[in-house]
Amino acid sequence: MKTNYGELADRYTILQIKASRGHGEEVVEELKDIEKELGDIKRFSNILYNLNLLMWNIENLITDHIENKPDLESVGALYIALRTLNESRSREKNKLAEMYGGYQELKAY
Repeated sequence: MKTNYGELADRYTILQIKASRGHGEEVVEELKDIEKELGDIKRFSNILYNLNLLMWNIENLITDHIENKPDLESVGALYIALRTLNESRSREKNKLAEMYGGYQELKAY
Protein backbone atom coordinates (compact mmCIF):
# COMPACT_ATOMS: atom_id res chain seq x y z
CA MET A 1 0.00 0.00 0.00
CA LYS A 2 1.35 3.39 -0.99
CA THR A 3 1.79 5.90 1.84
CA ASN A 4 -0.23 9.08 1.62
CA TYR A 5 2.17 11.69 2.95
CA GLY A 6 -0.54 14.30 3.48
CA GLU A 7 -2.39 11.95 5.82
CA LEU A 8 0.83 10.83 7.46
CA ALA A 9 1.96 14.42 8.11
CA ASP A 10 -1.47 15.23 9.51
CA ARG A 11 -1.31 12.25 11.88
CA TYR A 12 2.23 13.28 12.88
CA THR A 13 1.12 16.79 13.88
CA ILE A 14 -1.86 15.48 15.85
CA LEU A 15 0.43 13.10 17.72
CA GLN A 16 2.81 16.00 18.46
CA ILE A 17 -0.07 17.88 20.07
CA LYS A 18 -1.17 14.84 22.06
CA ALA A 19 2.39 14.13 23.21
CA SER A 20 2.82 17.73 24.36
CA ARG A 21 -0.33 17.29 26.47
CA GLY A 22 0.85 14.08 28.10
CA HIS A 23 -1.39 11.57 26.34
CA GLY A 24 0.75 8.55 27.14
CA GLU A 25 3.68 6.47 26.04
CA GLU A 26 1.81 4.83 23.13
CA VAL A 27 1.42 8.28 21.55
CA VAL A 28 5.16 8.92 21.89
CA GLU A 29 5.97 5.52 20.36
CA GLU A 30 3.66 6.08 17.38
CA LEU A 31 5.14 9.56 16.94
CA LYS A 32 8.66 8.06 16.74
CA ASP A 33 7.51 5.49 14.18
CA ILE A 34 5.91 8.13 11.96
CA GLU A 35 8.96 10.42 12.24
CA LYS A 36 11.08 7.67 10.69
CA GLU A 37 8.63 7.27 7.83
CA LEU A 38 8.20 10.99 7.16
CA GLY A 39 11.87 11.91 6.95
CA ASP A 40 12.31 15.35 5.36
CA ILE A 41 8.60 15.85 4.88
CA LYS A 42 8.13 16.75 8.55
CA ARG A 43 9.75 20.13 7.89
CA PHE A 44 6.70 20.99 5.76
CA SER A 45 4.25 20.11 8.51
CA ASN A 46 4.39 23.39 10.47
CA ILE A 47 1.25 24.78 8.87
CA LEU A 48 -0.61 21.53 9.52
CA TYR A 49 0.59 21.56 13.12
CA ASN A 50 -0.71 25.10 13.67
CA LEU A 51 -4.03 24.32 12.00
CA ASN A 52 -4.50 21.18 14.08
CA LEU A 53 -3.58 23.03 17.26
CA LEU A 54 -6.13 25.75 16.52
CA MET A 55 -8.76 23.13 15.73
CA TRP A 56 -7.95 21.26 18.94
CA ASN A 57 -8.40 24.45 20.97
CA ILE A 58 -11.66 25.34 19.23
CA GLU A 59 -13.00 21.83 19.89
CA ASN A 60 -12.22 22.37 23.58
CA LEU A 61 -14.01 25.73 23.52
CA ILE A 62 -17.06 24.15 21.88
CA THR A 63 -17.12 21.44 24.54
CA ASP A 64 -16.77 24.07 27.26
CA HIS A 65 -19.60 26.16 25.83
CA ILE A 66 -21.90 23.17 25.52
CA GLU A 67 -21.15 21.82 29.01
CA ASN A 68 -20.91 25.04 31.01
CA LYS A 69 -22.68 27.83 29.22
CA PRO A 70 -25.10 26.61 26.59
CA ASP A 71 -24.69 29.63 24.32
CA LEU A 72 -25.66 28.25 20.93
CA GLU A 73 -24.69 31.41 19.07
CA SER A 74 -21.09 31.09 20.30
CA VAL A 75 -21.08 27.36 19.55
CA GLY A 76 -22.27 28.10 16.00
CA ALA A 77 -19.58 30.73 15.46
CA LEU A 78 -16.91 28.35 16.77
CA TYR A 79 -18.18 25.58 14.52
CA ILE A 80 -17.95 27.85 11.47
CA ALA A 81 -14.35 28.71 12.42
CA LEU A 82 -13.61 25.01 12.88
CA ARG A 83 -15.08 24.15 9.49
CA THR A 84 -13.01 26.87 7.79
CA LEU A 85 -9.84 25.60 9.47
CA ASN A 86 -10.68 22.05 8.39
CA GLU A 87 -10.90 23.21 4.77
CA SER A 88 -7.45 24.83 5.12
CA ARG A 89 -6.15 21.63 6.70
CA SER A 90 -7.44 19.63 3.75
CA ARG A 91 -5.68 21.97 1.29
CA GLU A 92 -2.37 21.59 3.18
CA LYS A 93 -2.69 17.80 3.22
CA ASN A 94 -3.37 17.87 -0.52
CA LYS A 95 -0.27 19.98 -1.14
CA LEU A 96 1.86 17.35 0.60
CA ALA A 97 0.11 14.54 -1.26
CA GLU A 98 0.79 16.36 -4.53
CA MET A 99 4.45 16.91 -3.67
CA TYR A 100 5.20 13.43 -2.31
CA GLY A 101 2.45 11.16 -3.59
CA GLY A 102 -0.92 10.04 -2.42
CA TYR A 103 -4.56 10.71 -3.04
CA GLN A 104 -6.20 14.11 -2.85
CA GLU A 105 -8.75 14.67 -0.10
CA LEU A 106 -12.02 16.20 -1.30
CA LYS A 107 -14.07 18.22 1.17
CA ALA A 108 -17.59 19.18 0.18
CA TYR A 109 -20.05 20.74 2.55
